[in-house]
Amino acid sequence: MREENNENMEWEENREMMELVERYESSVESGSHFFFDVDEWEIIIDYYLETYQLEKAREVINEAESVFLSTVTFDIRKSRLLAMQKQFDEAISLLEEVEQIEPKLEELHLVKGEIFSMMDEHKKAISEYKKALALTERPEEIHSNIAFEYESLDDYKRAIQHLKKALELQPDSEDLIQEVAFFFELSGLEEEAVKFFSSFLDKNPYNKFVWFNLGIFYNTLDLYEKAIESYEFALAIDEEMSSAYFNMANSYSGLQQYRKAIKNYKQTFLHEAPEAITHCYIAECYENLGNNRQALTFYNSAIGLDDKLADAWYGVGRIFANEDSPVVAIKYYEKALKLSPFDLEISYELGVLCLSNGRYDDAVEHLKKVVEKQPDTVSAWMNLSLAYAINGNITDAIAVMREAVEKNIDETVLLFRLAGYLYRAQMVEEAYDYIEEALQLDFSARKDLEQYLPDLLKEPRYIDLLEVFDDKDKYGSSANKTKDND
Repeated sequence: MREENNENMEWEENREMMELVERYESSVESGSHFFFDVDEWEIIIDYYLETYQLEKAREVINEAESVFLSTVTFDIRKSRLLAMQKQFDEAISLLEEVEQIEPKLEELHLVKGEIFSMMDEHKKAISEYKKALALTERPEEIHSNIAFEYESLDDYKRAIQHLKKALELQPDSEDLIQEVAFFFELSGLEEEAVKFFSSFLDKNPYNKFVWFNLGIFYNTLDLYEKAIESYEFALAIDEEMSSAYFNMANSYSGLQQYRKAIKNYKQTFLHEAPEAITHCYIAECYENLGNNRQALTFYNSAIGLDDKLADAWYGVGRIFANEDSPVVAIKYYEKALKLSPFDLEISYELGVLCLSNGRYDDAVEHLKKVVEKQPDTVSAWMNLSLAYAINGNITDAIAVMREAVEKNIDETVLLFRLAGYLYRAQMVEEAYDYIEEALQLDFSARKDLEQYLPDLLKEPRYIDLLEVFDDKDKYGSSANKTKDND
């Protein structure tokens, strides 16, 4: 109820402000004079400052001072004007003069804190806001200000502390609940968030926004059942809370209960205009259920609602790829990548698709992006080198695998592939150096090499190596078993 009262008061204050401004502007236009008391002059000045009409604000301050001479309250507004004109030192200097006269004025410290914040002097801003705390009748607002100063200092824990205090004073504030949740998420304190919101609900069990955010943090922790329960409580309080249906659908999807997920995604359409992303998620659920026809319908609906949604184009491409229609699939993948050029998952799949369809140069282009940004993606290195090798560029394939081995020293499959390319390039001795190293690291990983070079299985030198390392592998396994039994 307090939140509603605040909103009503704000509406009333805004109405009164506009009436005063209209009276003032009317008096200026007509050349007549209306009487305004100090409080009314303050409201008119504040309006022009808040709407960034700085020249008019300056004129009103001058006119007000001509009527009432200089007052502390006008000086405070003059300091705000100076700060908005980037004259920070002059603004602070003026406020320090005011502080000599009225040191216990809440507005003085609030404006001083605001200006220090604009100057990126966040510790000084916090100091001023804390002085204002001792003088205010609205501490929740000041605690919020302090929280955002701590955010600027990357001190999220202290920011959370002050937002908690603000929320204790105004437990029905949706804005404060969202701010607290935001800082918990920013800090990676999901478990602490769950504890805080659970405790908060003990005193405020009918707050749908708290239940909703509790569900979000349970979902982040992969506690999907608890997340669903939290969203259900939110919906029990407000059955038209569309975002709760949407998030509950995400949780069901996390549990691989795709039919329930679809049901809840569709429920959002009863309470808000359909969104492209929702259609896309429904399509993904149908895709996971193996119903490509329905998936395609919803992906296309998503594109119809928002043709800039890369995930929808990607989804259609994936379906055509799975249905062995690579030419069509590639077109959709390319459209998706154009819309989301930094999506490495799309780049990788498009690269592999191009490789399997003889578009080797395109495969190289896309797979290069992946290994440059994610050098630990072993399959991308393998496919990139293969694109070179199949296209007759064995030298480039070798260079790629040398780089891959250097950046992934423990990946035996890369050593075997490098050995295979070296062997094909008639660099047999170096190839065998890598074969021996790889066999020593992981004897079972040789299958990739043997698939790439099946003739090796007829070569005496390779067969002898297999016997040596097979014996070592068996001996090592036996020794380990004996040690374990001991």
